[in-house]
Order: sequence, then C-alpha cells, then structure tokens
Amino acid sequence: MEGVFRRRMAGSSIRSTWGYHTARFWVLLAAFTDCVLGTLLALVIIESLDWEPLLPVALAAWISGALCWWLVVERPAKPTILRGTLFGVVSVLLTFVVWLFGIGPIIYNALSESPVSLSRLALAYTDPTALWFVLAIFAFGSVVAVPVGTVGGIVLVLFRRRVPLRSESTSGDGRETR
Repeated sequence: MEGVFRRRMAGSSIRSTWGYHTARFWVLLAAFTDCVLGTLLALVIIESLDWEPLLPVALAAWISGALCWWLVVERPAKPTILRGTLFGVVSVLLTFVVWLFGIGPIIYNALSESPVSLSRLALAYTDPTALWFVLAIFAFGSVVAVPVGTVGGIVLVLFRRRVPLRSESTSGDGRETR
C-alpha cells in the first residue's frame, strides 16, 4: 500500500504537470514562439519601436499560436513535418485575422485619445478604401510572414519530436516503454 501511495505522490509534482514532457508546455512554447516571431515581423513591417502597434500583434499571435498548436499538433498527438508546416501557415493567417478584425481595433480604440464606438469601427471595414488597405496588409504581410511561420513551425515540431510527452514515453503504470 505504501508503494502505491508513493507512486501517486511522485506523479503529482509540479514538474510532472508543467515539465517539458507535457502538452501544456508545448502549447505555451508555440504561443510564445508565435508571439516573438509575430512581434519581430511587425517591427520589420511597421518600422517603429512604439509599443502601441505591437501589443495587438503580440496578443493576436499568442492566441493564434496556442490555438493552432493545440488543434494541429498536440490534440491529434502527431508532431510531423507536415503538421508543423500547417501550423506555421494557419497560425500566421489566423494572427492577421485576429489582429485586423478582433484585438487590433479594440486595443487601438482603448489606447487612443479620442475613442470611437465599436460600431463606427465596424463601419470603417465596410468602406472600400479601408477594405483595400486591409487586403493590402494581409497580402503583403502574408508574403513576408508565411515563410517565417512555416520555418518556425517546422523547427518547433522537430524539437517536439525529440522530446516525447509523458503519455507517449511511459506505459500506464509509469514504466518507460522504450
């Protein structure tokens, strides 16, 4: 009885729930990587060190990186090169969508000195000039960001394949299966 209790207590440590052998760690690492790459690309595209335009990009990249990594790589538990490529492409495109139509207008509106109602912001996207501007940002940003996101996704998957999750490397009773 004492051995069973000791095994259960050993498995409930913080290291086992947050270590680099957990899916949670890899989701957060993918979100952080996407956030850093998105912010660096925004610095190159915007050419400004001001934090106000970079904050929405970083938040959008964090959200899309975590969501895409979980749905594409961790949930199916198949870290393949193809899935890494898919993660890079989809997370970049989703970052643009979340930034342009979600987080960006809300944060810009909250930080501006003369706030505009969100219904007026929604009308701004129906203006043809604004729509062309949004499409130009999306097209130019995609041409620059998709290759970077693809390489980042492949590198992240290669690292993920070298470190199996606890559920992939142990049997049900905690013994190594290799």
